[in-house]
Order: sequence, then C-alpha cells, then structure tokens
Amino acid sequence: MGSHVVRPVSLFPRTKLERGLLFVLALCVLVPLAAVAVLSGNESITSASGGFQVSFVWLILLLLCFVSLLGIGRIHQRLAPLEHLLEGTRRLAPLDPQTAPAIPKGDEFDEIASFFTAMASRLTRQLGSMATMVEIDRLIHSAVDATGIVNALLTRIRELHPCDALLVMLADPGNPDVLQTFVSHDERPEGELVQQVGFSPEEIGRLTAHPDHQLVRVDDDLLPCLEPFLETGVERGLVLPLFVRGHLAGLVALGFRDGQHDEGQVVYLRQLTDHAAIAFGNTRLLAENQLLAYYDGLTGLPNRRMYREQLSQALRRAEHRKRPVATCFLDLDGFQRINERLGHEGGDRLLREVGKRLSRSVRFSDAVARSQPHDEDFPISRLGGDEFTLLLTEVSDAQDAARVARRVLKALSEPFAVDGHEVFTSASMGIAIYPTDGRDPEELLRNADTAMFCAKGRGRNNFQFYTRSMNAEASRKLHLETRLRQAMKRRELTLHYQPILAAEGGALIGAEALLRWEDPEMGTVRPDEFVPIAEESGLIVPIGEWVLRTACAQCREWHDAGFPDLRVAVNLSGHQLRLSNLVETVTRALEETGLSPAHLELEITESTIMQDDESTIAAFAQLRERGVGLALDDFGTGYSSLSYLRRFALTRVKIDRSFVKGIPDDSYDGALTAAIIGMAHSIGLKVVAEGVETPEQAGFLTERHCDELQGFLFSRAVPAEEFSHLIEAEPRKPARVETS
Repeated sequence: MGSHVVRPVSLFPRTKLERGLLFVLALCVLVPLAAVAVLSGNESITSASGGFQVSFVWLILLLLCFVSLLGIGRIHQRLAPLEHLLEGTRRLAPLDPQTAPAIPKGDEFDEIASFFTAMASRLTRQLGSMATMVEIDRLIHSAVDATGIVNALLTRIRELHPCDALLVMLADPGNPDVLQTFVSHDERPEGELVQQVGFSPEEIGRLTAHPDHQLVRVDDDLLPCLEPFLETGVERGLVLPLFVRGHLAGLVALGFRDGQHDEGQVVYLRQLTDHAAIAFGNTRLLAENQLLAYYDGLTGLPNRRMYREQLSQALRRAEHRKRPVATCFLDLDGFQRINERLGHEGGDRLLREVGKRLSRSVRFSDAVARSQPHDEDFPISRLGGDEFTLLLTEVSDAQDAARVARRVLKALSEPFAVDGHEVFTSASMGIAIYPTDGRDPEELLRNADTAMFCAKGRGRNNFQFYTRSMNAEASRKLHLETRLRQAMKRRELTLHYQPILAAEGGALIGAEALLRWEDPEMGTVRPDEFVPIAEESGLIVPIGEWVLRTACAQCREWHDAGFPDLRVAVNLSGHQLRLSNLVETVTRALEETGLSPAHLELEITESTIMQDDESTIAAFAQLRERGVGLALDDFGTGYSSLSYLRRFALTRVKIDRSFVKGIPDDSYDGALTAAIIGMAHSIGLKVVAEGVETPEQAGFLTERHCDELQGFLFSRAVPAEEFSHLIEAEPRKPARVETS
C-alpha cells in the first residue's frame, strides 16, 4: 500500500482558492483600517467618541487579522487533499503537449476536470481495443478462417481510431504468394475485397525494416500494395505490418485525407494488430492441421477420412432426396512396376499427375448435389498408395456412373510425362451404388473394392459394377490365397514337363517346366486360377525361386542319366523380372544344382517385354553373357517390335498357339506364321511353335523351316517320372562332366 506524506501546514497560499480567500480577508481588514483612518482624521468624531472608540476599532482589526490567519490555515488544511488529488491526476494522466486538450483558465477544479477528460478518452480507447481483442479471441475459437477477424478489424478500428480509409491485407495460407486486400472507407464502411496481389521483394524488405510502424505519403512514397488508397483520396497512410511466426503475413494501414493522425493511437493500434496477428497465426495453424487431417499431402486431394465423411453426408442427402449415389474404387494397373522403374520419387510424381487428370476428367455436375460446389464436396479422393475414389451423387441410374467411368479410364490411358519419360498406365475401377449395393459407407466402399478386384481379374483397364456373386468370388480368392500359402509349406506344388522336339527329325531336345497344384481339399487347381493370385499376393517370388531351382535340379538329373544335351525352359513372372537380384538368383540356382547355363532357358511374355525397363535389359544382358538362353513367349499377341527383340538379346521366339490353331486351313494365320518365322530367322533367332496338335500343323511348320515344335501332338505336360519314360526311347549319349 502507498504511504501518505503529511506536509507541514504553510500560511502561504498555494492554491487559487486560498489566494482568493486571502484577497477577501484582506479587503475585510483594509476597509476597516481605511474607515479608522478617516475617522481619525475627523476631529469632531474623534473628540466625540474619545479614545475608547479608537482603541475598540484597533482591537476589532487585530481580531479580524487573527481570525483571517486562523481561517487561512484551516482552509489550507481542508484543501490539502485537493492538492494531492491534483498532483496524482497529473501523474496518472500525463498529457502530451501535442495531443493534450486545451485547459481553460480557472481554478484547480477546472484543471482536474480537464485531466479526467483526457483519462476518460484514453480509457475509452483502451477498453475499445480490449473489447476488439476479446471479439478476436472469440473468433479464434469459433472460426476456422480469417474472414471474421478481418471483418472485426475493419469495423472496430474505424470506430476506435477515426480514419478516412482502412486497409487490411492478409496472406492466403494455401498460396503464400497471394495477398487478399480488404478496404473500408466512408462509402463502404463494412469493407470489401478489392484485389489479390502479392508482396514484392522491395515491399517485404521495407516492411521488415520497420516492423513497428511507418508513415507513408500517397503522393511520393506510397507502397505499391497500398494502391487501393489512391481511390479514397487520402494523403498519408499509417502502416502496421503483421508478422506470424517471424514471417510477414500482411498489414493494416490507416489512411488520412488531411495528413494528420494521432500519434497516441499507434501504441493501441500496435497492441491490437499484434493480437490480430496472433489470431491469424492460429487460424492458419488450424487450416494447416485441417489439411493434414483431411487432405492427402502428396496430391492435395481429400484423404480417406474426408472421403468417408463426404460419403456419409451424401448418403444422408440421398436418403432424403430418394436418389442413388455411386462410389467408385479405382486402382492403377501395374503401379508397382512403374514405381520400381522410376523410383519412389518418380512414382510420387506420377500419382500427382494422375490426381490432376482425375480432377479434370470428373465434373462437379457428376458429383455435387448442391447448387454451389464447396471444397469439402470435391468428388476425387486418394485413399493411399495408388488407390483413388470417386463420389458421384448426381446419377439417376447405373449408366450415368458408367459414362463417368469410361471418361476416367480414357483420360488415364493417355501417356504421362514423368522425368522426361513417357509413362503408360491404366486403371481398374469398381462401382457400388446406394442403396442396392449397400446402405452405409463401409459396406459401399468394401463392395466397390471387391468390384475393382474383379475388374483386374478380367483383364484390367476396365470397370465392373458390383454384384452379389462377386463376394463369393472374392471369398474364393481369399481362400485360394490362404490354401496356396499352406501349399508351399506342405509341398503340394509340383512341376510338370512338356516336351520340345526338333522340327527336323523329331528328336526330343528340351522341356518346358509348368507349375501344377494338387490340393487335398479342392483337388487340381488350374494355373490360370492360382498364378494371378500368387502374383497379386507376392507369393510368386518364393514360388518362382522354387520352380527355378527344382527345374534346374531335374534337368541335371536327366543329364546324369545319359541325356546331356537336354535343356529346360522356365517361365519368369513380371514380379521376378523387377527384382534387383534376378541375376544373383539365377546364378545361385545354377551353382547349387550344377546345371550348365547353356541348358537353361528363361521365358518371358510379350506383355512383360513391353515394359522396356532398363534394369531388366541390363539383367538380361548379364544372363546372356553367362550363357543363359532367353525366349519370348506368346509372340504375336502383343505389340512388340524388332527393336524390342534386339534390345533384350533374345535367343528364341515362341509362336502363340492362337496362330498355330488356324493352320494350314486359315491362309491368314498361315501367312502370319510364315512371316514370323522368316523375321525371326533374319535376325538370328530360333523359332518354337506352341500348341501343335495335328500332323498337318507339324508338316506346315516344318516346311516353313520352324526350328522346334511343342504341343499335345507329342505329349501333354507330365510329371518328371513320366517325362523320364519319354526320353528313355531317345538314343542315349554318354554323360559328360561339366566344368562350369
């Protein structure tokens, strides 16, 4: 608590009131004295009154003087608190000589009133600023963007700090190079968005050099960002930059037509704008958190969480409007291959381009059941990896969804330019429609996913509508995958071998190893059923290594049994080709089994060679240097050219059975088959014809100088024991020791 200093009573009048009282008392004393002097000069009165009267007058005067002095002391004691109040008021409300109001001439009460008027003005300004800060705090908790804060600034600043124009510039969190400019003036006191510009480097440097405030003149040194002031007729602008986490995020500027402004405002304005900058920073942080929570960081599209919320809202609206909603699940075909070829960064760039192309191919008229589209209604989402979803709410039947699906698949079939490479991809899409295919988001998304896998199983690059039978198919695939994993542990997988004969003479010169699966519960499972499942699940890699090692070991046994020239052909899947250790895997299998590389041939399909992977070409070159043969299987069914055959250093091509089936009756197939044989021989490749089933086919191919034949005419694929019986009829040759 403060202490009260008691000052000694002084008889000297210090206040205006004391001096006034002293003047009155002086008159009371001087008037009688003058009267006495007059009476003393009149002899008749003096003689009549006598000395007693004179003495009495002097006594009265002395008493008046005493009373006057005593009254002055008492009055001073009573006015001492007023003096302290005046002194304290001066300390509490210091007045700037340039801004203090004119104090009228008068007593201490007038002076106190003037100081209290100044204090009230300051308190009004401070309370107004505090009220605005409270309003901004409320907006921080209730608003997710800065619009409400800007409106509060435009309204309250002009009320608290009168100016002729007010300008607020705020950076866009989504685009730091764009500044939204709002201006308020007499004709538009509520403010309006006038332009969107960005700070120039010179402006940033100037504003950063004066982080507190600066005064600019419109006629000579106006900042370019303050050009909206020119239309309001102001002469000067008081500029207060806004900084958020150390970065320039905008500014507040007050304009004055007469060029005058109250310097006392700057302190309160700075406090207010600093508070607003904190609020802007919080709203920006909220916006960033929302982006992280609801949007994909790679493509900028809504993520899985946002999609589920969008779908839930769409289903509620659809239930009310009694209209269908389609959800589409899209997955890129062969993205893993592209990712391995271009690297993860290249794969990410491809995904961004896919997101942009999807956004351009899907219209809001397909997807938004509102008169005005909103950001949260964006129809494309990325669930993760290479999986995307489409939400179609403006559909009347399934054909509407089909038209959108065709448009999307066509857009994705066009080549992409990624890191200077022309990349081709496609997509498989599944469509589920509310309410027939599901009544909640989870069920719809699950069924659309099921339909997408069905589309992949039917050749990819297509779309499929969900049907209830797909669940049974999906369950069977899951059951097959589970059983296939168990089959590897239980050694239920076996290899069968189909003979390859020389066209001239019919000698058995090789065998193609083909994978078979006998399940104790399901019986024989066809390769076209379980091989795609093995590829999708990744089981094809360990299975492929087992096939390679087993085939090499079996071929070495046949060599040791007296057939040293027999070769074995093993099919490689696309997954195996993309492995970085392909050469090491093949080399290890040859070394462990003791088979010469010259007696191993690796077969790849034409669709695989079209991938044109540089790492695969390099791996094939290393294998050819080691003596391993390379054959192109199913030739003629794809789009490979002579350039591909040369780049992959192949040793053989195998004519697909679809061409052999029509000969010799079909002249077109016959001509194509003869052309393939001639083309292959011209570049030094040998030719194997698959699917030979009749003597006429064998004769036609032999006449066209096909090198080798393979098909049911000679034998189906049989287990190793039966194949051994087939080669026993062949002339035996002495086994030779290989020193490879």
